[in-house]
Amino acid sequence: MSRLPLLSTVYPAWHIVKFDNVPVYRGLAWALQDARNNGWKGHLVSADRRVSTIKSFNKRHKTKLHDQAYLFNGWTKRLPGFLPANPPTQGSHLLLGDGTIGHVGHKLRPYQLGLDVTEWDDLLRVLHRYGYKVHQPYHTASEAHHVNFAASPAKLARRRLNAHASRLHRHKKSPRK
Repeated sequence: MSRLPLLSTVYPAWHIVKFDNVPVYRGLAWALQDARNNGWKGHLVSADRRVSTIKSFNKRHKTKLHDQAYLFNGWTKRLPGFLPANPPTQGSHLLLGDGTIGHVGHKLRPYQLGLDVTEWDDLLRVLHRYGYKVHQPYHTASEAHHVNFAASPAKLARRRLNAHASRLHRHKKSPRK
């Protein structure tokens, strides 16, 4: 028996999976895959930065990703290559409110996990076209890459990915002339 792909829509939406070599909830990865299926050419650069997630992900996938504390420390020391970062007690990459997304330090919902992406303008355009509620919460050039969902994308993404798979399946079965 073959194993289902990690992004299979039969699996639960709110488990951490690998997407573009980054840990992210499956329900969010579904929406990103839907965007990719519809023209987004960007990549997920960062998402979940909780210590426990990063440690287990690095061990399992042989990556060298960093948690929020590492990024915050680099920023506070003004080390080259480090951008402004929330402290490790708040921020949507930790599912903790920062005052812009949720109340400071309060737990966020899984769909509110912060996503750092490339080609963010295209991503937002594609996702909005298909009805996803996603936005850029921070209005600074240094945070333009950061996007968050304002509502769970899981149900819509699951439905759209299943329809996409069905179309591909029908296309494969149709006789070629």
